[in-house]
Formats: sequence, C-alpha cells, structure tokens
Amino acid sequence: PAEADPFAALSGGGRGGGDEFMAVRPYVGAIFAPTDKPAVDKSAPDGQLTLEWVHGYASRGSRNNVCYLDSALTASGEAASMVYNAAALGIRLDFESGNDKRQNFFMQHTDDVLCIAVSPLPREGEPNWCQKQLVATGELGPHPSIHVWDPATMQPLFSLSGFHEKGVSALAFNHSGLRLVSVGCDDSHSVAVYDVSLAADGEGGNGRPRLLYNSKGNKQKVLGLCVSPYDDAAFATCGMKHIDLWEVSSKGLSSKKMKFLVKGKNHATTILCADYLGPDRLIAGVMSGAIYECRGENFYAIHQAHEKTCNCLRVERDIYKTGGGDDAEGRILSGGKDNKIIMFDLGFQKLYVIDLLAEAFGIPAWRDPCVRSADVRFTADAGEGGAKERVLVGTQGADIFEFGVFGDGNEVRLRHGGAIVQGHCREETWGLATHPQLPEYATVGDDRTLRIWNATTHALIHVENIEHFARACAYSPDGTKLALGFGSGSRSSGGGRGSRIDGTFRVYSIKREGAWPDIDVSLKMIHEARDSRKWISDIKFSPDGKVLAVGGHDTAIYIYSVNQQFKKKGKFNKHNSYITHFDFSRDGKYLQSNCGAYELLFSDVSNGRQITAASSLRDAAWSTWTCTLGWPVQGIWPKEADGTDVNAVCRSHAGGLIATSDDFGKVKVFRYPCVVKGAQNQELSGHSSHVTNVRFSAFDAALLSCGGNDRCIFQWRHEFLERDDNVALGGAAEEKQDEEDEEEEADDFDLMGARGGGDEFMAVKPYLGAIREPTHKPPDNPRMPTASLELEWIFGYRSMESRNNVFYAADGESLLYHAAAVGIKLEVNRALYLDDGASDDPALPGAAAEGGRSLSAKRGEALSQKFHMGHSDDITCLSISPDRRFIATGEMGRKPKIHVWDANSCALLTSLENVHQRSIVDVCFSPEGDKLVSVGLDNQHTHALWEDTGGSWSAANLVAKGAGDSNKV
Repeated sequence: PAEADPFAALSGGGRGGGDEFMAVRPYVGAIFAPTDKPAVDKSAPDGQLTLEWVHGYASRGSRNNVCYLDSALTASGEAASMVYNAAALGIRLDFESGNDKRQNFFMQHTDDVLCIAVSPLPREGEPNWCQKQLVATGELGPHPSIHVWDPATMQPLFSLSGFHEKGVSALAFNHSGLRLVSVGCDDSHSVAVYDVSLAADGEGGNGRPRLLYNSKGNKQKVLGLCVSPYDDAAFATCGMKHIDLWEVSSKGLSSKKMKFLVKGKNHATTILCADYLGPDRLIAGVMSGAIYECRGENFYAIHQAHEKTCNCLRVERDIYKTGGGDDAEGRILSGGKDNKIIMFDLGFQKLYVIDLLAEAFGIPAWRDPCVRSADVRFTADAGEGGAKERVLVGTQGADIFEFGVFGDGNEVRLRHGGAIVQGHCREETWGLATHPQLPEYATVGDDRTLRIWNATTHALIHVENIEHFARACAYSPDGTKLALGFGSGSRSSGGGRGSRIDGTFRVYSIKREGAWPDIDVSLKMIHEARDSRKWISDIKFSPDGKVLAVGGHDTAIYIYSVNQQFKKKGKFNKHNSYITHFDFSRDGKYLQSNCGAYELLFSDVSNGRQITAASSLRDAAWSTWTCTLGWPVQGIWPKEADGTDVNAVCRSHAGGLIATSDDFGKVKVFRYPCVVKGAQNQELSGHSSHVTNVRFSAFDAALLSCGGNDRCIFQWRHEFLERDDNVALGGAAEEKQDEEDEEEEADDFDLMGARGGGDEFMAVKPYLGAIREPTHKPPDNPRMPTASLELEWIFGYRSMESRNNVFYAADGESLLYHAAAVGIKLEVNRALYLDDGASDDPALPGAAAEGGRSLSAKRGEALSQKFHMGHSDDITCLSISPDRRFIATGEMGRKPKIHVWDANSCALLTSLENVHQRSIVDVCFSPEGDKLVSVGLDNQHTHALWEDTGGSWSAANLVAKGAGDSNKV
C-alpha cells in the first residue's frame, strides 16, 4: 500500500478543521510543503554538543559565592582554581599558564544555584577531619536540592533534599568539614544541620548523609551564614535587624538573639554578612558600610569601614605564619557597595584598600563594580617579585577579578590583564548575533552594554556602553557592520528615558586591528534612526548586505536601503501583533515573518507589500531560518506547548540542524527540516530560566545560547560525527512499533502540540467580531454555584503507553489500576452478587457464571470505585508493594512526581519529587517493600532509589541517583 504523506495536513487542501481550527493557528494557512519534499528523518542528530564556556556569574541574588580552591595549588602554594555559580551550574575555573583559563561544570541542578560553600582543606593525620575538599551548592525551587560534589572530578557525591522549601539561601561547612549547615527560603528561614562525614568518606560508613537537626529560623529575611572555626557546634545567621547565635547539642538546635540595645540606643539594622573573629567574638557587615563587633550575645563596637553597604566579610588566617594552626596570623577582608575591598589586621587597622574604580585598573563605573564576594589567599613562598597575597573579587557587574598584593608596601596589581569572568549583569539578555566568517559573536542586553566575544579564546574582545536597553543585534554579511535594535519589555525600561529610546536602531562600523585571535575591535556609530515607537525585537541584514530590516512591537517591519544612507524604502504592517522573528530569502527579494498572534506572513522586500499567495513561495530558499512557525519546524514543538514556549530557533549554516531555545531552560537540536511530531533531539541543560536566543557560529563550530534571567551566554562546542548507517531509526522491532504508535497518536489536529493552547495561544480571536449581546441581557451572577460535584465513576484504563499496571488488592477481589491522572481501586462486594442466577426479583435476569458463581444484574451495586486524585498530569506507571499495602504511581510533566498511597483508602502517604524530568518511565518496590526504584524520561533515563524513613511510607528520602542508559527504557 502507498505510504501516507506526513505533510498532507499541511500542504494543499488537506488542512481540514474549518474556521475554528484556523482561528487559533492562523499560520497553518501559510504553510505549504516544498514541491520536492525531503525524506523524513526523526532520529536525533549525529553530532555532539558539549558545554565549553559560560560567560556570566550569579552576581545579583548571591553573596560570598566566589571562592578559591585550596586543594589545587601551584608549586609556590598559590591556588590554581576557583569555584563559583552561574545559572544552574557550579563552575570550577582553572588558572593555567599565562592568562589561559579552563572551565569545568557541575550540571546536576535544575534551577538557579543560589549559594555555594567550600569545605576546609583536609588536615593530614586528623582522624576527625573530612579527608576530601568538597563543594556544596544549593538551588532555588519549591523543593530544592543541595548537591555536594567533588571539585576535582566535578562528579556528584550525594544530594540532600526533602527538608527545605522554596530554595536554599545559604550553606556553610563546619571547621572540620564533617557537617553542613543550610538555611532555607521558606517563611521561617528554616535551618538544617547535616552529617556528611559518611557520605564524603565511603570507608567505614554506609555512604549516606544524615539530617541531624533542624529548626525554624528567624521570621526576618536571612542574608548570611557563618560557622565558628573555634567550635564545631557553633554557627550564626544574620539578616534583617538580627543576628542569631546557634548551638548544636545532643538535644538539637538552639539559638540566642544578639542584643543590639546599648545605653538606650538600638543599633539593630540590616546585617548582610558575618564571620567569627574569636571563640566568643563575631563581626558583621551592615547597611551603613560599618562593621559591627559583638562579644558573646552583646553588641560591642562599631568600626568604620565602607562608605556604602558592607556586602561581604571574611576572616582569614595566614597558615604560613606562626605555625599554621588556629593561632596563625589573621586578616579581615571586607567588600562594599562603594566598589572597595579593604584589608584590616585583627585590630581593625587598615593594611590596604583596593578601589576598583582606581584609574590604574581601568574599570569604568558603568561596569557596576559593587563588590558582592571576596576571598583571599596567602602565598607560601612569594619569591622575588611574587604576590604575597591574592584577592579574588566578584562584582555586581558580573565580573570576577583577581588582584595581587606585592611587597612590604602592599602594592596592588590587577592580574590576568583584566576580568577573569565577565557577563551581562542586569534584567535579561536577549540579543545574540554571530560573525559570518570569524569565530566571533556579539550580545546585547538590558544592562545597556554591547559585548563582542572571541569564540576561540573565550575573551571579551570589546564592551561598549550603549546607554540604553537593547534586545536585538545583527552582523552585516561581510562582518564590517553591526546593527542594534533598542528597547525592552522590562518594566524598568518603561516610562521616562527608556520609553524615548524604544524603537530606535543604530548601525556601527567595526574596525579590527591585529592578527586573529589577538585582535582589537573598535566601533563607530554611522547611523541612528527611530521610525517605530515600540521596542525592537528583531533586526537583520539581507544576504547581499544592501537592505536592513527592523521589526518591533508596533507590529511592523521597516525596510531600509543600506547604500542610500539607510533611507526607508518600505514598511510591512500586515501583522496583528508584535513581530517575533523574520528571515530573508536567499536572493534577498522576500521576507517571511512571525508575530505574537502566531501568524506566518510573506512580503516583498522591494516595497513592503504582502504576498498573499503563500504557495508561490513554497520552494523559496531562505538565507536563514529563525522563524519558530513554518513548514520545516513543525516537529520542534513539544506536546504541552502553548505557542510561546519556544523563544528562538536557528538553522545551522550547513543546513542539516535546527536548534531551539525554550521557556524551560532547555536548548534542543533537531535534524533539519523537522516536520514530524515527536522528532528525537539532543537536549542541552544548564540555563536556569527561559533561554531567549540561540545561534550557530561561523562554520557551525559552536552553538551559542542566551539565558534570560540568568543572563549567561553558553558556548557549546559542536563536534561533527559521521553517521553510522547500520543504526536503524527505530532500533528493535518493538521500539519501531512504539514509534509508529506515537505517530498515529499525534494526529493532524495536534499540529503544534497543543489543542486549544490556552489564553496566550488565543491572541488571535476572530470570533470576537461575531459576539453580540442578547437584546434582553440576563443579570450577571458572579457567585459560585451552590451545586457540588463528586467523582462517581471512571470508564477507561491507560492501556496504550503503560504495561504491568493492573493488580489485585490484598483482599484478592479488588483491582488497582490507573486512568488519566487518577489512581483507581475497583472494589467488589460479593455480598451483592446472587448465586446461580437465582433472584427474589424476577425482573433481574441471571448472568454468566464466574468461578462457580453467577453474577446478577445487580452488578452496578456490587462494584464501586475509590480514587487517588493527587496527580496533576497523566499517570504513566503503577507498582504495588509485595504486601499489597502500598501503591506507587508516577506521572508525566516537566518535573514529574511519584506518589506513594494507601492501597486500601487511596490516601496520599508521601510525594517523591525534584529528581526526574519529563516523565516517570517506571517504578518498582523492593522485595521488602521499604525501598522504591524509579526511572525518568530525561536523556540519561536517570535512576533513583528512595527509602521509607517514616514507617508505612509516611516519609521518604532519596538514597541515591545516577544516570542510566541513553537508549529507550
């Protein structure tokens, strides 16, 4: 039989569905398959994409999050590595020869990393000391995880979850590194203390961390945490008008509040950071810039330090002096909003000040060098001309600097020729463009900067203060010009100065000097204009460089002649909503464009007129493909998409790949064209919020992605692999059948993965024109109806995608199964069955015999259903414990949950969360019934082992997790 045409629903007359179908997806009418349709290949691409570099640093929501690693030292005793957090990553950066640097990534988090802590350097011969330097990172999220990992290998050691809610705001190891203290983002800012000794050292223990103690914290916001190096049982938290002194004992956690009232004056203020100066002495940095000194529970003194807020404070001991013990000579390091680092001795005498705005360092004020983090290390043998101290500084401008302190005069020099790490630092980052021939790319953001990056050396070639928000940029085809589109959807850009620049575009000429890769770039603005009054969302040059097109939120695309000093030659204004993306045809004659109303329209570049016969361009070759709607990108949309989930797409220069960035922090790469639902892809993780843009670099050597709220630029190295023709698309016969079943289920109506698509997808509402009020309008009644609804019966059972999901209950009669998002117990009441077909009621006919007994027509009364209704999406799997007392069900969804519930009452016992992604493939109880294994649908099919800790599954902990097989499970 002839093979069904997978494009029939999209080309010609096979579109079906009528006006209502088209109302929510107007682009469908403009989609026509090319005359010569390519072969369909829904397999994942063959090349490999690996995270190579991240530009950016979590400079806004974190403090004290840039730290030296003492476990990696040079021959002279200098720290050779540092760790910090950006987006959903923990990053180790190694200082190599010269100014060379290398990054390594910890990628187990699923949301923003909020805090980072490094354990003390192990002490040789100390039995009660952690024998490995560890790093701990805490994340944002409703049920956040704390990951503890080995910075040498970047491999996870264990994960701590189940206690904190909303996020983990602070972490600190105790002096021996055997315990970890954490503070949560819940309303009570709860505090937890974990024993990590067994987990860190597998010998002599079971390799599992333990939650030792927990307590509610201060109701006021907690901003800082420090542990005592003099007493492993003591630590302190600080924040809005409080310092709490905590003590760990066999009875648990107890706290005392610092007393700020002295001689009738209350010195309470916002405390941003603190550290221990002695066994009974604490110092704290406050909003005024001063440093408070406290002794015991009492406020003691104020030391003037910074002109503005003191953001970070650290007491460091010089282990190379006075024997290297706890009595070693010490320093107090503080950093402030006044852009200064101050080093004090322990008596608060200033030793030196590092002013980041000093002329010698060349850091302009618009780079926002407010100090957010600082660390210091002393050198064992500085030698002649060597730095005796090294200071690591993280700024609010997302820069990380390292300074060296030289000689007896404490001369300060900036190391590495400038910032070690740089990135965008305010609001969001959207604009991304790659040079057509060179390994170079440009970014613009809401921090009012234009940055040009070297993809080979990872250096920032040039940064320009453009003074206004910008979210679009583009290189000319010859790479000699760079165009920027101004304005932003951010609230802080609205009104006043921001609104006056919305709709402006600029063109810069680029001058390069030197030999690649050691190249210098300078920019000169050659044109500025403003025809739109709304912010610009896309900008592109034509393939021949003769035309510049600018699209914005006023629903129009403006067309300018480059050779005529950017004279406006046309305006295309047929869209019904803001412009999202557009592309030129390869000959430069036509534009295709998308908008917020989900339209795909075509226009003539020469005059801006609409081309209404979309079929006439079915065979047009497009210079780029960045439109999210169109014939070759139908398969990129996930089932749950609402039409706004995919923020950007980019076809590779070779034409074989299409990359997407979405609202879930994912970058995906498909084969191009991608026209079939359910196409396989490579999924790349690491961003912590919506990924706003994605582009391939010249010759497809790298893929670049921009994070919105994380403001990070990820550079993914692209390695080309030859495809193994012996690997079939479907694999085994069963897998091939599964794929065919999936294609059958993905019917033509589910073209973009969303039936109806929600309010956002209804941006185009042609039905409004047909709505009329009745002549006699009934009175409006906004009250809730008095009727109540209770689920009585469910017809159906999930039989297609699931297996082994029907079980007998403990009574041997009732059945347990699932349908939709509900777990079901079908109970059988044998007392209501009538044996042998006999009945006192002659109207009731007998039924067929079952097991020697016949069922009467009173079956409706003999069967009843109970429901477990805690899931929020389709249940995909079900398992029953060996004693048939407990049921475990897994669901699908972005962050799916596993519910363990009572097999008799169907009541929820516990919910297992924050491990898997996309869906739960299967769950299974252990033979004893006290453990549960689950498998997820992420790329690595992560396996997780859970343990009943409360008895009868009233509570459970994650024991271990690890990557499974990348093949289908």
